[in-house]
Amino acid sequence: MADAIGELNPPPRLLMGPGPITCDPRVLRAMSVQLLGQFDPAFTAYMNEVMALYRRLYQTANRWTFLVDGTARAGIEAILVSLISPGDRVLVPIFGRFGHLLCEIARRCGAVVASIETDRGGDPPAPSARAGDMPGRYLDDDGAAARRDRRDLSAP
Repeated sequence: MADAIGELNPPPRLLMGPGPITCDPRVLRAMSVQLLGQFDPAFTAYMNEVMALYRRLYQTANRWTFLVDGTARAGIEAILVSLISPGDRVLVPIFGRFGHLLCEIARRCGAVVASIETDRGGDPPAPSARAGDMPGRYLDDDGAAARRDRRDLSAP
């Protein structure tokens, strides 16, 4: 090979888009260390520390609070698969690409899916026009899944 290719060294940039993002130098240093196996005691200790930090961040005592390592889609799918049971009724407002993704995931979970499609950037219809009376599974303010009638959203 006549010409050696130099080291890739792009100039630092502040990226303002949805991703990829500019990495903090500490993250880049951490990414350059040797990998650990998922059952390595050091890795387990790191995961326990991260889970403890997430419990503080989300103000929960749930010992199984953990990081989902993946894209936003992986996080969305993990949440929906954990909350939706076959036969649950799910109402999805669609005003962009992710609404269609939510419908797809909910259907794969066995949910009965109703959707309201609105132009991107538009507002969904008023509550009285939303899929009629649709009892189903909803999230309470404390994040716990609960069954209640959609007509009485103030019920505990």
